Amino acid sequence: MEIIEALEKAIQSKNLEEKVALKITGCHGFCEAEPNIIIHPENIFYQKLQPKDAQEILTKIIEQGEIIERLLYIDPQNKKTYPKEKEIPFYTKQKRIVLGDNALLDPTDITDYFALGGYSALGKVLSTMSPEQVIESVKKRDFAVEEELVSLLETNGNLRAKPKGK
Repeated sequence: MEIIEALEKAIQSKNLEEKVALKITGCHGFCEAEPNIIIHPENIFYQKLQPKDAQEILTKIIEQGEIIERLLYIDPQNKKTYPKEKEIPFYTKQKRIVLGDNALLDPTDITDYFALGGYSALGKVLSTMSPEQVIESVKKRDFAVEEELVSLLETNGNLRAKPKGK
């Protein structure tokens, strides 16, 4: 994407490689605002970026600590400007479960997922639980497909519980 290349070049041209890390992440779920970025640790949300914005972003927010008003989200209904992603009404109405950390994850770098606790449940299952404990844990959850999942585990999966007494 052109904006990514422009940001990479701007970081290099300003010798900011030690201060600025560019993380390419998955979709933030807000298509109308793309391409967009979130500046951390301030969590500033810039939207509808163009390559020409890269130098200004680095100069204003990174070097001078100033927010670029024209790149912030303006709600079309209330006309209010929102500098932070989590303040934008589109996001405040959501409880992001599956893709909640998507803006922090580089989909090509599994270490990002590990850093956010990814696969921790699998680690627990594989290292500390018996097949019976896994099945009981699933049974205790309020899954819509609980019965089907338990049935699959008990009859087809490698986590099949051994019959009692054997």
